[in-house]
Amino acid sequence: NEVFNSCFKCGESFESDEDVTVSLKDMFEYFLAQRDDDPLYIFDHLFTERCGFIRNDYQGKDSKSGPEALRGAFFPDDLMSKMSERPPHRWLLIGPQGSGTHIHRDPRGTIAWNALFHGVKIWTFFRPELTAAKVRSGDKYWSREQASSYWFMNYLPGAVRECGVENVKIAIQRPGDVLSVPPSWWHSVVNAEDVIGVTANGVSVDSFCKEMVVAMDNLDGEEVGKESFFRL
Repeated sequence: NEVFNSCFKCGESFESDEDVTVSLKDMFEYFLAQRDDDPLYIFDHLFTERCGFIRNDYQGKDSKSGPEALRGAFFPDDLMSKMSERPPHRWLLIGPQGSGTHIHRDPRGTIAWNALFHGVKIWTFFRPELTAAKVRSGDKYWSREQASSYWFMNYLPGAVRECGVENVKIAIQRPGDVLSVPPSWWHSVVNAEDVIGVTANGVSVDSFCKEMVVAMDNLDGEEVGKESFFRL
């Protein structure tokens, strides 16, 4: 079967930074046996290139269904499509219970949607004006050797106390739910069950203009960092 024999990225080699891939057949067998603290997690932006059947199924029949409908709902201007070379912007997500992502925020000015087909995800969101230290983001609180669940268990309670519950949102995502991540919001995810989903990022005129205003306000004689705003 083309789908189950197709291989998708689940990490990078420490020696060469090349993609480490696994077939869906092997991944689903891994689901049944794994008890890892930091499970393998397919997070692949080349999934439509790796499997033609998935590419055709993902694209949908028309603009009223599938990713085109979600793009139209969340970032209809889709400024990233105007770039000479579009950066990675959509990913296939397949992971067992206990996998997930550490606390982070997407490139400034981008809006994301996340559609879940199978399983349950637990999301934590922090308001964008909070600092990395307050939300417990950065090398001090996470490394490649740690699971996302480690952050939830060890740092989330302290972050909530310092930031205040009014600045924190918790969401439970179930099959069929489409969740939107607003620009610059901090977020972390842990998969409470085995999950299958897809996600995509885009930029709207509104989000781009707001980030340009932030960048100009932050200039004030200082060099703007590479993440200050999304460069087109």
